[in-house]
Amino acid sequence: MTTTKMNHTEINDQTIKILVDHFYSKILEDELVGPLFKRHIGDTLDQWGDHLLTMYRFWASVMNGTGQYKGSPHMVHSRFAHEAETEFFQRWLNLWFESCDETFVPDEADKFKKKAEMIAKSLHYTMFDDKMPEDYIPQPKSAA
Repeated sequence: MTTTKMNHTEINDQTIKILVDHFYSKILEDELVGPLFKRHIGDTLDQWGDHLLTMYRFWASVMNGTGQYKGSPHMVHSRFAHEAETEFFQRWLNLWFESCDETFVPDEADKFKKKAEMIAKSLHYTMFDDKMPEDYIPQPKSAA
């Protein structure tokens, strides 16, 4: 996948949609987490309509307090605990962090990454009844 840095400066419904679509495109191509998502949602983003709409609402609620999302992420994800591995969270976060950095300017990307880190820790605890290891949190890439 060739990636172009987008440098969005505003967090709004349109840029959230861009980020979510970009992220799930990466998920579909990933050898570790891709098969789990494909098994439960579909092989292409065209098949992910309901899930993507839910994710747009979820992130709009998380980032902008819109209240569009009314679900329970913990309940949904706990159904997959028997199929997931702790490493899935590391990979999910790595792909999310990459997507944020590729979509937004650094300050806005960091806002998404901080929220995702808290969400991942909480979901990990729900699914595995265990604290997510600190070394599973992606570290910022050092400037080359």
